[in-house]
Amino acid sequence: MINIELIQRISALKILHRNWLEALNQVYALLLTISPGEVICITGPSRAGKTRLIDELQKLIEGDNDYSKTGLLPVVKTEAVNCSTNGSFSTKSFTKRLLRDIKHPMHGNEDFASIAKQDRLSEDVYRQALEIALKARGVKYLFIDEAQHARYVGKGSQGAYAVMDSWKCLAQVSGVVLIIVGAYPILDILRNSPHMIGRKYQVSLGRYQLNREDLIEFTAILNQYGEVSGQSKILLKNIVLLYKGSLGCIGLVRAWLLRAFALASIRNTQLTKEILLETQQTLDDLSSMAEEIQHGEMLLETMDDEVSKEGVSVSPPSKKSKPKSKPFQRKAERIEDGVRLKGKKK
Repeated sequence: MINIELIQRISALKILHRNWLEALNQVYALLLTISPGEVICITGPSRAGKTRLIDELQKLIEGDNDYSKTGLLPVVKTEAVNCSTNGSFSTKSFTKRLLRDIKHPMHGNEDFASIAKQDRLSEDVYRQALEIALKARGVKYLFIDEAQHARYVGKGSQGAYAVMDSWKCLAQVSGVVLIIVGAYPILDILRNSPHMIGRKYQVSLGRYQLNREDLIEFTAILNQYGEVSGQSKILLKNIVLLYKGSLGCIGLVRAWLLRAFALASIRNTQLTKEILLETQQTLDDLSSMAEEIQHGEMLLETMDDEVSKEGVSVSPPSKKSKPKSKPFQRKAERIEDGVRLKGKKK
């Protein structure tokens, strides 16, 4: 029978690892210093902890504000979802979603007749209502999570660029700081959006790389899971497997270990290497994620480090030839299975 208590302990474990903490401090410092109308972009691979990051930022910013007493919303957080019937991203649906998240009276009534009547309103009416509401609620920071979904707007790349420009204009007109959060595909959109080039601050929440310093941190993270589960030995013995099977992304490690411990619990056995292999992501999924990460990291490398008053300037795309090797197959310091890293206990 599955050990629910163990799974709950692992699921509830919040690891404040190095990359996440560095990104949190960097974004928080920016939020306290930049001006209304400016843009911050938080990017990184999928399952790197971006959503958890903005949840924590919201808590830090809001403090003890009570909306029921003040009627104010210093922070509004929404998600860019491609929820149209054809799977595309609808700017009108997104604006309506924002109005709900900002608690606009227009969307307080869930009566079907009222919804049907509202749907006949033009997108321009919704946009005007949104601009007024942002000011009325005292919104200072607008977070848009999963922003990479804007690429499914249905009008090709030009449509996605127009969405970014529209969001930037919304921030400027409403006097809010815009925080765009998304996986690496968002970089292809942002770096070609006229209103974003040179007018945004870039923060990367990256994965752990194949170098000794990062692997030591990765090992420390695994050790925390080991302490909670009481099975540190098997985790530290399979550092290489767990790194390769997660591409160094902590969110992927967490999801993988939850599956593995659940399966071990069902079978009434300790965690084994065989169970880890059985519950890891498929090779097709890992290959797709690896390609996305490699492309995103290459784009980040092209960004200029010089900061101007407008933000971070973006260099033109480099014309690098496509790598001949497969993703993450470059030469790196090898750490054999079962070998302890210096300073870490099994």
